[in-house]
Amino acid sequence: MKDINFPPFYPGQRVVCIDDSRNDPYEFPFKKGDELIALSCRRCTCGIWMVDIGVQWPTGSSCHCGDITNGPIWWLYAARFVPIEEKFESISLTKVYEIESPLISVN
Repeated sequence: MKDINFPPFYPGQRVVCIDDSRNDPYEFPFKKGDELIALSCRRCTCGIWMVDIGVQWPTGSSCHCGDITNGPIWWLYAARFVPIEEKFESISLTKVYEIESPLISVN
């Protein structure tokens, strides 16, 4: 299937760390099981997705391909995180109609 270029996370999505390997040139600040919030995602020139989870790093960061993000954000490999499934209460359109009909007829 052709890559459709969708980011792995949406802004504000809760994620959990699944890989805390210490092979980074800088010490990875999270442990397996840490829950965080993805603030944004970006794709490096090599195609790897990086995620911003609010870590401040004075020198910025870079991917193995050399694509550097300037500024204090430390972009991390998105593959180290997975989304936390959140259950949302569903409501049918029939139920919405039942709730909203009296309000519509009053106005």
